[in-house]
Amino acid sequence: MTAQPLGDTNTIQRVGDWLVDVETGEIVSHLRADADWQPTSETDVEWILGLFLEEETAIYAREKQKQTILANLTAIQQSHERRLDWLRRRFAGALEQFARDQLDGQKKRSLRFAAGALRFRKTQPKRIVHDEKAAIAWAREHLPTAIAVSERLLVSDLPDVVPGVELVPASERFSIESSS
Repeated sequence: MTAQPLGDTNTIQRVGDWLVDVETGEIVSHLRADADWQPTSETDVEWILGLFLEEETAIYAREKQKQTILANLTAIQQSHERRLDWLRRRFAGALEQFARDQLDGQKKRSLRFAAGALRFRKTQPKRIVHDEKAAIAWAREHLPTAIAVSERLLVSDLPDVVPGVELVPASERFSIESSS
């Protein structure tokens, strides 16, 4: 549906049966349900619930469409990632050797090209833990300060009144459902 202006200087436009502020996107009204109208019959309620169902169906359809597009884009991206991985495996060694040969005897550690760069960077040593239990056992005996202990509150075990904790009482909640 295309927007139909309600006036030359007005930002409120008709989009289907809806009145929309085109500057903010805010829904102003529905043509059949102005601010004074109230449902007075089962037919009115069925019509309102039908509107809910239409919007929920549209949201569901857009979500499915978004998921399909995202899945397709992910597949395309993965194809490019596989190609990039192959290029790295195929040329990394040769490009590294080329850069070493070009930079031999120079202070600089990189070569720039229009489509990218070849760089050498120093890295700091790092520790990778492969067996945390063994490492913790060693630290417990040799360096106890290297062990961190964290606490977590189990709120389901607390009484109703505890400093720093709010108890939200049970309540009744109203919902409108147009789909299952």
